[in-house]
Amino acid sequence: MPGSRLFTFFNEHGRADPPAWLQQVKGVATPDQPVILICRSGNRTKAASQFLSREAGYQTVYNVKDGIRAWAKDGRPLAPAASAIARCPGGELLSAAARLAGPR
Repeated sequence: MPGSRLFTFFNEHGRADPPAWLQQVKGVATPDQPVILICRSGNRTKAASQFLSREAGYQTVYNVKDGIRAWAKDGRPLAPAASAIARCPGGELLSAAARLAGPR
């Protein structure tokens, strides 16, 4: 997505490394800034958003409802992951924004 950053919570074997991932997140957003997460369908970012809000102290975390598939189906803008860089009003965007499912 244009204006996003790619941070992978789960590796290619399906294992999460929350401390390493959190260090990446802390590089772009503090716990008092809103964070928006997106993945293919919204399932993986659900786990990541719960981690941020429940264990890492992030106050406002959004998981994009139905993920990038729904984003693309709605005709919203896309960009190659390699060029993804993020910022949204009032905070950082970690992987995309819109079609918000609400705070988790």
